Amino acid sequence: MSDCPTATNEQKDAARTSLRERSTDRVASKRAAVSQVGEGLTAILTESLEVSLCVDSDSDTSIIPYDLLQELPSTAYSITKLKSPVKVRVVGGAKLIAKNQVSLDVQVRAAAGPVKIRGVKCLVLEESEDQFILGKDVLSSLGIDVSTMIEQLAASTCQYFDADDLNLPVAEVGADSEEGILVKLAELRKEAEKEDREDIGLCEDLYTCV
Repeated sequence: MSDCPTATNEQKDAARTSLRERSTDRVASKRAAVSQVGEGLTAILTESLEVSLCVDSDSDTSIIPYDLLQELPSTAYSITKLKSPVKVRVVGGAKLIAKNQVSLDVQVRAAAGPVKIRGVKCLVLEESEDQFILGKDVLSSLGIDVSTMIEQLAASTCQYFDADDLNLPVAEVGADSEEGILVKLAELRKEAEKEDREDIGLCEDLYTCV
């Protein structure tokens, strides 16, 4: 943009602003896609509690909030204290601390039907959350590639923010001259068609070349 000789400073600033907005829209759409992947999914923990399930391609380990853990029968699990606290990055980018770990039997609905996974190791979060996070290690064992799902959904969402759909003031070198040539050639082609002239082919060739 800075090398464009025909663009004014205002046009360059407008173009830069539009590019920043487009980048922001793509990030927002990807975040929406992450939420959409997990929307409506549930898991059954220890055959006793159905909870909202969040799939997270960035989480190496499954995570359960302490509040949800308290709703399970006390005989269905045992908590193990970690040697040192572990930082956990959850959906949205927030970093939380886990001091304990628990092993649970988890049932999820996969493409082939319900799948029961025994002994899923989960970090326990003290913070108040309402979703059970299934780590990518477990998802991979089920044949679920969440990263691909997210990218596909993000791409689908991003089509609404495509530059072709936006009326952006992006300056292009020689845009005015080229547009004038195309208009003139279109007029010549129409005149040749009306008069059924033999040189209509030349007009077509020139129009295509431009």
